[in-house]
Order: sequence, then structure tokens, then C-alpha cells
Amino acid sequence: MSYGNSKFLKYKLIHYYWNKTSLEFINIGIICYNENTFQYKIIDASFIENIRCNFLKKKIFKNTILYIIDTLNSISNINELNKKSLYFDNFKFSNEFLSKYYDFNEELNSLFEQYVLYKFQTSKYSNQRKELIEKIKNTSISIIHKNFKNHISIIKDKKLSSFDLTIKLNNKIRKNFLSFVYGSLRNTDDVSKSLRAEMSIYENPSNYDFYFASIYPIEVNNKKDAFSKQLLEKISYKISDFSSEEKVYKTFEEIIK
Repeated sequence: MSYGNSKFLKYKLIHYYWNKTSLEFINIGIICYNENTFQYKIIDASFIENIRCNFLKKKIFKNTILYIIDTLNSISNINELNKKSLYFDNFKFSNEFLSKYYDFNEELNSLFEQYVLYKFQTSKYSNQRKELIEKIKNTSISIIHKNFKNHISIIKDKKLSSFDLTIKLNNKIRKNFLSFVYGSLRNTDDVSKSLRAEMSIYENPSNYDFYFASIYPIEVNNKKDAFSKQLLEKISYKISDFSSEEKVYKTFEEIIK
């Protein structure tokens, strides 16, 4: 089954060094590009005002962001950026990473949410996360109904409300329930939600298989991804990439084998 032709883009994170002496930084934006397209996304004043900390000098932070925006608005490709002599020394662009995408703008927004927005817990961001989780959940249900309805049943039970989705395989060999939590490995609340969800199963927990469905691509070299993955696997969670329809489909395809 095909969900369209995927392509690849490259991206760099924008690091802001709030403490240049200790080399401590936060991700404040991202640039995505390929041979034909160059786009960026960076936090704005509304996010800065929501930051509550005494170590960040907001005036310098705002001026730096404005400078970055002016710089990125003046160029049209990554080669021009690489040739730029940047004035400020409290930010830099990361190494180059590669990502597969189906829609360039959607991938830009997804990467921005994954690397940047999760730190700024605004109501707007919370709503975006809820919408994304709901979208992927509905995609999962749709794929099951269209392709695996003879193999998989969706279970609706108030006792399983801590999970985003619970299914059961329609065969006599395996009777286990498979319960899914949707979220990001880099979001502490999502990882904690998984722990609480598993603890909510009091009756016959051995009848369940637990899955953490990552709404973003899993970066195996990212320390946060690796730590959360290791933690969840220790408590019997299986980690699945649900960041695209194709990956959701492949997960269910593997499950029924």
C-alpha cells in the first residue's frame, strides 16, 4: 500500500546560547531546505514573554531573534547562509540533519514542534499537540477499518481510558490486548502519561502489550529520545514510529503477522 512518494530535506537547528561561558543553549528555531526550497521557523515575542526564568536576559534574546530573522529573510538558499558573516556570537546553527517528508511545510512544522515548541508550554502549543495526537489517532483507526478490520478489533472500555487506543487481535492464538499511548519521547508529560497508563491496569496486566506511538520521527542519536526509549522499554513498552500514515500502516501490518 502506498501513501505517496516521500522525499528528503535537510535541516539545521538554531541554538541560542544563554550562557556562553558554560556553552548552555536552547533550541529557538529551525531551517529546512533542499535544492529548491529554503524555509525557517523561529519563536516570536509571544513565546519569550511566557518564559519565566531569571538567567535569561530578554532584551538581548529578543534582539538576537530579530537579527536572525533579518539574516534569514535576506537569503534564499543554504549556500548563501554558509557564506554569511554573522555578527552575534550567542547563537549558531547546528550540524546538518536529514529527514524524510511528504509535505515540506508539514515537516517544517513537525520538526519545529518536536525540537522547539515542546519547551514552551503555551495554550496554543498544548492545543496543537492535542490536535496532532487526535489526528494520528483517527488515522490509526481509519487504517484499521480500511485494511485490517478482519484482523484487528478496536476496544472501547472506560477502564482503558488512560490509553489513547486499545485493540485486540481477532485470532484464537493470541488473546492479548494492545494498548497505545501517543506522544513524543522528548516530552516528559507524555513519558509520565505512559507510566501512569500502565499502572492503571490492575486486572490481568499480563494480558496486555503496551506501545508508545511516537508522533514525531524517532532520532536514535538524540539523547532525550534514547533515554526515554530505554526507560519505556524497561517497563515493557514497545516503541513505534507513528509520524506518518505509512509508518502507522507498517506497524499494524507487523502486529498481525
